[in-house]
Amino acid sequence: MTYHTDSNDAITGANAIANTTNFTNTSDPQPIFARITNDLTGCFNYIEFSISINPGFEVPNSEVAICDDASDGDDLNGQATFDFNAVTSELFNGEDISDLTYNYYLSQADADVPASPLPMTYHTADRNVFIRVANTAACFTIKEIHLIVNPLPLRKTVSLVQCDTEANPDGLTLFNLSQATTGLLGGDRIYR
Repeated sequence: MTYHTDSNDAITGANAIANTTNFTNTSDPQPIFARITNDLTGCFNYIEFSISINPGFEVPNSEVAICDDASDGDDLNGQATFDFNAVTSELFNGEDISDLTYNYYLSQADADVPASPLPMTYHTADRNVFIRVANTAACFTIKEIHLIVNPLPLRKTVSLVQCDTEANPDGLTLFNLSQATTGLLGGDRIYR
């Protein structure tokens, strides 16, 4: 079998592509003609097929941060549960990714194979994982992603006490809640 860039060359058997394992196209799409010859009879036929390039794609972002949560009963341990569907949406800046498939892996080697994908909800502390994203043409990319668990502000106990000094004490009075800020933050920066 020989390959040609012109149908006449396929018919005459001239100008066969010399290196069929390392051919660089000259247009997209590009027609290629295969000449199929029976070595015993010398009879031949040819067929046209196209080669085309599927545009590549990239994962625009490389990290996602969420807040520590209490999914494990402790919201101060630096661990949280990541929803990889939400992570993927954030990695792609909310773009439509409905034509992509993706999975996450603990190692580059697992992503390369692919083998042992992580569950779509994954409980962890800060760590790097690998996303493997494929399109409908089976083109894929792998990128290392940093998962960040941000700590919650510390909770402090504060009480505000106000005297009910009205003529008819009813247990209701005006409070200035901003007086609790210093106690709640313990001199830390103000969280909004």
